[in-house]
Amino acid sequence: MWFGILWWLSSGELPGPEDVPEIPFFDKVMHWGYFGIGSALSTMWVLMGNRLGRLTLWAMLGVLGLGMAVGALDEWHQSWCVYRSGNDLGDFLADTVGTLSGCIVMSRLYPWLQSWGIISGRD
Repeated sequence: MWFGILWWLSSGELPGPEDVPEIPFFDKVMHWGYFGIGSALSTMWVLMGNRLGRLTLWAMLGVLGLGMAVGALDEWHQSWCVYRSGNDLGDFLADTVGTLSGCIVMSRLYPWLQSWGIISGRD
């Protein structure tokens, strides 16, 4: 679902008022945040199925690789959309940093979520 929403958001013109001044680098913050959320969800999914209860290096690299692949695909997709410009290295880097950030934050937050009883891991 996360990927489908990303594809839809990347397909057309961004909504919003046209007379508002542009905030520098705001699009990078949006990329970082969106990919951070996706990475946090992916990391939680990996952790919930992990008997160790912690994120291994291989699992972290897998989440990072997936985020980078989706970021590259998103930039390629935008290059074919009328109202968008794709193949932006800055956007791809923001996607990558957002993916890494979400992975690290969720790996640190997950034990607390378990101890509070909000989520449970594999028994």
